[in-house]
Amino acid sequence: MRYTFVVLVWAFAFSLLVNAASLEKAKTLRSNGLRAEAKKELVDFLYDPTSPDEGKAEALLLLGDIALDEKNRDAARENWSKLVTTYPSSPAAAAAKAKLEVLEQVASSSQLTTPPAPQYAPGTVLVIGPANYDWAAPQIAGARGPSAAAINGSLSDAMKLAAANRAIVGILQLDLDVEVVFETGTLTCYRPNGAKSWDKTVRVSSPGGAEHVARVFVNKLAEKTKSKACP
Repeated sequence: MRYTFVVLVWAFAFSLLVNAASLEKAKTLRSNGLRAEAKKELVDFLYDPTSPDEGKAEALLLLGDIALDEKNRDAARENWSKLVTTYPSSPAAAAAKAKLEVLEQVASSSQLTTPPAPQYAPGTVLVIGPANYDWAAPQIAGARGPSAAAINGSLSDAMKLAAANRAIVGILQLDLDVEVVFETGTLTCYRPNGAKSWDKTVRVSSPGGAEHVARVFVNKLAEKTKSKACP
């Protein structure tokens, strides 16, 4: 009898570790731009009968975040609404409610003839990157979490958005110089007015073409700066 109890306790503890690992794996996949793989991991987690409710709530929150990364507002709204309805007392529900409110504000503003500047949550950091590597800025933003938002455009464009929205506290500009002999990748933090706050440069000797080297640089920059405040 005691042996059976010990086995059951061990199995329960092991399932908790596996479930936690699945969520962390999904987050890592997303931060590296592998959104399809991250979604599959999260969906599998949701339909696993051993997954705890709190973990399922976090999985729905992440699925909504990924949907928004992909500019699929309807899917984001569906996942966050399901989270709020199914797990209303979970810590993730409060975050989902805030995201839904921002989403509705953006949806309402888009129906106007002359839409105002996009609305962002307080403490947002805009992320811009090279147009020829359009996956790079979203990856940097994904590594930093929901407080970062990737946009298309130049530093000047980002400064105009920041001037129109006080919720934006900083701008991260990614530069990749990977088609020269001494390749570099640099992430620079600016204040909303364009004043430089800090920068981080990586130099990596890596074989392969420009695309491969660019991904190596972005992976390293995302990891090294994901917890560094901007500004």
